[in-house]
Amino acid sequence: LCPTVLWMADEHEFASAITDIKNIKLIVVPKEEFSERGLSVNGFKKVLKADSFQELGYFRDHGDLVTIYLQENAKSKLRDRYFILVEEDDEVFGIEMKGSVDMNVLLNMEKEIALN
Repeated sequence: LCPTVLWMADEHEFASAITDIKNIKLIVVPKEEFSERGLSVNGFKKVLKADSFQELGYFRDHGDLVTIYLQENAKSKLRDRYFILVEEDDEVFGIEMKGSVDMNVLLNMEKEIALN
């Protein structure tokens, strides 16, 4: 199911990093909706950090800004929560996953994208 959801969000390249996912949520918000409600993407990022998500890194992919966050669970890696925020020109995608992700694959992806 997880690779299918990532494919639908046009973020299929992340599928190779996913090793064991227990739960996944996807949200798409038009940027104009943020403005209409007096909110901002940067404000949302502050909420993530206040909820104990740490920013692992960010990179640009075809002009979109992709930021990866992690909320670790001390008891079990399979309960770690990841949040991938994809900022496009007119929409923001949020992908929240609970489970295990191979961070080495994500770091190699980031390096590969930086070289292109």
